[in-house]
Amino acid sequence: MIALFRTPTATCRAIGGLLLILLAAHCPVNVIGLAPRALARPAQEVSVTGTCLDEAGQPLAGVIVSLYHEDFKATKHEKCDTCETGDDGQFEFFDAPELAEDCGLGVAFTKTGCGSIIRSLYPHFLKKPLEVQFRPAETLQGRLTDEAGRPVAGVRVWCHQFRTGPLEGVSNAVSDADGKYAITDIGRWTDEDAWPNTGKFFFDVHHPDYAHERPTWERIPTTVDVVLHPGGIIEGKVTDLVTGKPAAGVRVSLQGIKGLPMWDEALTGPDGKYQIRCLKAGQYNLWAETADRACAAIDSLSVGVGKTLDSQDLTLVEGGWIEGRVLDATTGEPITGTPDQPLHVACYGPGRPKSGSACQSATVDEMGQFRLRVAPGLNYPYVMSPDLWSRTEGRDAFQAGMEVNEGMSTKMDFRVVPAPLGPAY
Repeated sequence: MIALFRTPTATCRAIGGLLLILLAAHCPVNVIGLAPRALARPAQEVSVTGTCLDEAGQPLAGVIVSLYHEDFKATKHEKCDTCETGDDGQFEFFDAPELAEDCGLGVAFTKTGCGSIIRSLYPHFLKKPLEVQFRPAETLQGRLTDEAGRPVAGVRVWCHQFRTGPLEGVSNAVSDADGKYAITDIGRWTDEDAWPNTGKFFFDVHHPDYAHERPTWERIPTTVDVVLHPGGIIEGKVTDLVTGKPAAGVRVSLQGIKGLPMWDEALTGPDGKYQIRCLKAGQYNLWAETADRACAAIDSLSVGVGKTLDSQDLTLVEGGWIEGRVLDATTGEPITGTPDQPLHVACYGPGRPKSGSACQSATVDEMGQFRLRVAPGLNYPYVMSPDLWSRTEGRDAFQAGMEVNEGMSTKMDFRVVPAPLGPAY
């Protein structure tokens, strides 16, 4: 059942000519403007524990485990602590800073002779001890040249990274004067190691004077040569239409579409201006995101080899809300996820065009409720679980799009038909 009525938010509701401010309608939202943020509370500490295992599944001693604090807004990471596993292969950090919207944790695992491992820690990873299995170290190598065939020195190449970028000295290398690079601490991945139908794996090649490349490998050890091309540039300005001022410190995100495996971002300066460099030729979606605002993306922006696209301006608005519940169609009881596997409602629309894979999402709470701030216009919400979505009543209406107006809430329920019972034996 879809409730297609709309109710004004607190900024639009007036009674007797007086504006009534409802605090609940002005709860802060997270950094990508998807759902209300919890009230501020004192910083807490979390535990990061686990076991390192060798290729045979036995405890592995002598692994250097380094804990990093990630600052998502500044796009940087800093080492917090280090330990070394003993004969039991175990590691533990009991005073790690708590995960938050704008900061997180990452762990790097290194041991001579073994492939290095880098992990950014998401909340569900901390529900139980980590288990990290190592493979013997092998080498990814190759040569980097420009379009004229000349070697390019000083190019950074990496295979693994935190959410805030690659880690110096771990799973990366820099090309020499002859353009050669060699990453020597990647876990072996041969025909015997690979799972059935395992595809290709991306790695990154970056130099400030060229386009960022993302070639692939299928097996390790291997040799991959890469030709570098001039990079494109996108620049513009972000304006907050609510305040009428330039939007400073706002994250501008860029996602490659139509098979282009690229993602980049930048922060606006005090004047609201941004610039994203080193872009591979192709098409991109571009948008800005910050708390309490929505933004209509620029859809399918074409970037040419070595070309600059200026005046790619974006605007922030109050936006509207999509809110409702996920319910059992038979009992009316709420459907939700678990701490390890939370359930989300996602949405394509003006803020995240269907031409790209990026979408907005909000977590479904224990009452089956969700609330998602979106850009005004035709939006396409769905339950972010293939099984539940396949059993949702009235999917055609959702897939046709739901109109959301500025400063208004559009309410809807996703009613999920129970799964059929299996055969009785």
